[in-house]
Amino acid sequence: MVFIFASCNNNDAPSETESSTNSSTTTTNPQDNTDATENSDAETSTTQSKAPASSIVGEWVCSETVTPKSFYGEYYNANITKTNIKLVTTYKFGNNGTFSTGITIENISEVRKEYRSLVVEGARKNIEAQGKFLTTDDVLRYEAYADATLKDICTVQKGNYKIEGNMIVYKVSDKTYYETFTLSGKELTLTGSSSQNVGYPITLTKV
Repeated sequence: MVFIFASCNNNDAPSETESSTNSSTTTTNPQDNTDATENSDAETSTTQSKAPASSIVGEWVCSETVTPKSFYGEYYNANITKTNIKLVTTYKFGNNGTFSTGITIENISEVRKEYRSLVVEGARKNIEAQGKFLTTDDVLRYEAYADATLKDICTVQKGNYKIEGNMIVYKVSDKTYYETFTLSGKELTLTGSSSQNVGYPITLTKV
């Protein structure tokens, strides 16, 4: 089951993740996207595109309440998933070039209970369609899967970063990717990334 959740964006458009805090990252060399970067620079003010690395140092947060329909997407079940999901997305940039990002589900207990039921119900329908029945062990296994999925979503990602023009270039282990951004006072707006553009823009506030 693919888990769907909405990011902190102006259009409240949902984005997808399979098992990570952020969107799946791919190894990308920012130099391979020169044309896209130049176009983005042309649309971004000189002040924003030339932002020094020190300007984003600190903790940035986006809090939002997402409806079950947006969060679960095609797996939404009105009889099971009734609770709004309270999401907090946090980016932390250190002045030593390190960063961390993470998502917290503030009402995780309620969400976990409903997600377990959603996964088990989906499995029950599939198995009964084959003329079989869920065993107690099956239920426990699917509940454990649901718990693991939520844990993966809330995993903190850490690595190093640097600013290149209007890009924040991240390096996590042997993978490199970037997000484009604009900065206005205490608002950091992420406008796209090298891995996907779904779910953007994301606006975070400095705390």
